[in-house]
Amino acid sequence: MIKTQFWVAICFLLSVSLMARDVGKTGKGVLTNPGFEQFAADGKSPLGWSLSSGASVEKSGAIEGDHCLQLTSTRTGCDVTATLSGISTEPGKYYRLVYRVKGKKGADQTTGFFQRFKVETSWDPVIKDGVPQQKIQQLCGCVFQDTFNSWQERTLEFFAPSVPSAGMVIRCCIEGPGTAWFDDFRLTETQPPMPPAFRLTITHPYYRGTIFADTPVAKIQGVAMIDSAAVTKLEMTMGLDGVPPVFSRTYKVKKGQVDFSIPSKKLENGEYQFRVRALSSAGQCVHTESFSVLKVAEAPHTVRVREDNVFLVDGRPFFPIGLWKIPDTGEEYDEKGLAELSRAGINTFLIPSNLKLLKKRLDQVDKYQIKPIVLVGGAVRQRIDLYKKGALDAAALRAWEESVDKTIAAVAGHPALLGYHFIDEPLWCGIPLQPIRGAYDYFRRADPHHPVYINEAPRNMPEEVAPYAAASDMFGLDIYPVPEDKSNNHSDLDDITLSCVGKYTDRMREAVNDRKPVVMTLQGFAWKHLSDKQASAVYPTFEQSRFMAYDAIVHGAKGIMYWGTHYIQEKSFWQVLFRVTSELRDMSSVFTGTPGRDGHVAFNGDGIVFIHQICGKDNFIIAVNENQSEVKATFTLKGSQPKLHVLFENRTVTEDHGVFSDVFPPQSVHVYSSTGKLPPPTL
Repeated sequence: MIKTQFWVAICFLLSVSLMARDVGKTGKGVLTNPGFEQFAADGKSPLGWSLSSGASVEKSGAIEGDHCLQLTSTRTGCDVTATLSGISTEPGKYYRLVYRVKGKKGADQTTGFFQRFKVETSWDPVIKDGVPQQKIQQLCGCVFQDTFNSWQERTLEFFAPSVPSAGMVIRCCIEGPGTAWFDDFRLTETQPPMPPAFRLTITHPYYRGTIFADTPVAKIQGVAMIDSAAVTKLEMTMGLDGVPPVFSRTYKVKKGQVDFSIPSKKLENGEYQFRVRALSSAGQCVHTESFSVLKVAEAPHTVRVREDNVFLVDGRPFFPIGLWKIPDTGEEYDEKGLAELSRAGINTFLIPSNLKLLKKRLDQVDKYQIKPIVLVGGAVRQRIDLYKKGALDAAALRAWEESVDKTIAAVAGHPALLGYHFIDEPLWCGIPLQPIRGAYDYFRRADPHHPVYINEAPRNMPEEVAPYAAASDMFGLDIYPVPEDKSNNHSDLDDITLSCVGKYTDRMREAVNDRKPVVMTLQGFAWKHLSDKQASAVYPTFEQSRFMAYDAIVHGAKGIMYWGTHYIQEKSFWQVLFRVTSELRDMSSVFTGTPGRDGHVAFNGDGIVFIHQICGKDNFIIAVNENQSEVKATFTLKGSQPKLHVLFENRTVTEDHGVFSDVFPPQSVHVYSSTGKLPPPTL
């Protein structure tokens, strides 16, 4: 089960802060000149703000009003700052600081893409007779973040110190060399995150909370874990809107949980609202939660998810191997290019939702067994913009839905469609959750047979991205760790080597509670070539690319995508990439096979991670060495075989009573099989 603090964050991020009050205008928490529009008598210094050398107020590019703060440094370090002091906060109160930030493209010397910065808060002590009355050591937001060359909204939340202060301080700084802009600071007092009284998980139906006609579910089943001693009963009802409930029952809490089972075999098609109320011994409602369960009719073409998170396309296992972008050559894709991609194992890519071209392009790629993901980010951003403007009223919502309906009608019945891509890196970009969640709920109802895909950045903790994961059916992040040195700060973990790919895969599985497929986006480019096509650049080698793909897979990834191939300048890298994707294609039936039994394979070797898969009667062990040094590992199998084939290496290893040993070079992969032949690949 997910940890309590995990759900604390989910509950908080999903809530709408109706109780927040703006403290940036009147009373406590006044922010002087939050948009840098007011100036001192000299006409240059921003009123209230203290600027170091390298800091200035610029007129161009402001997100709000006419001006914004610019910090520019030509030195390594963080010597350029802007500070706002004397902000009055109430002791022990909870606050949210929101601001906008963007960086200059090319500021980062390695990636050529990001700018590191931080916005931190501290508190000055009360001074009496020249002596600080009490030292306040609290500091919030002291960790560097990064941003790119578009405005992003960032949030910092904190409790004010429990002791009186002389005022809060906001300090903006950058890690040089580079440039960043800041604007539109807002401070509100709000409610602190509170843990829910219970955590509810639906175990059946497994996928999307949806009962499909071709895979009937006799009972809706789940479990509620109770986190509050005050809760003694759970009251559950389920029914269609506007009609009496088809199910209603009150459960007693036993040993901190409630297991429930609701007959569903005779339910008619429709959207059933499921409501849960947590009750105290006195009958008072402590907490409520609601969600919907769909029962839908058959469809000619479907994409589902098995209970081991493997994709099923029209009932057949499917392992996505894809590109984020392929060359756009006009109304039709280049036939030779599509054939080359298909031969190399590429079976999906993202396709624009141009209604005039969609049908033609889907027909074209279908000939090559490629299953595109349609980009619907434009529609999602329309809903986000309406939400931000406070204009998402009934008329605007209906107009938005009608626009989405046209896209869904154009693609939902096509055999080539894999799903819909919503939005890229929404949490890192500071995009609000509510309109994304609303868009997901609509797509889930309008096309229950195709999944929604969201990709995140390699930032933030699993509990922070989890609410965005809840608004998707396939989830993942992008991570690009080559070159493997301190100059590449794309990994936000202590591990900046290739093995951070596996660690990030684990994080994404935690974010989805291991109940949705994780699709990892890996490096299909060289960092330097993002900003300078003529620069000397470091591309991943074949060995590095192969390791990263398998590292994601042994950690549970159910699909691999590649970003940045449209920036490739060294044509030979295409062959490196295609060599990897071809091998993934050849292994796809193994990846989607049946997981081996726990304990069937044991090993001794630090830093070795493996999975055991079964295809038919054949066993496969995929093992990676995450160390940067050579490791000799020993494996023990229940049910010995004379020898095992090491696939792709033209060799075998010999067992002795179920035990065999092998040497792993640094950051390497071995694939062992009881047969020398691979099963036919999936679609």
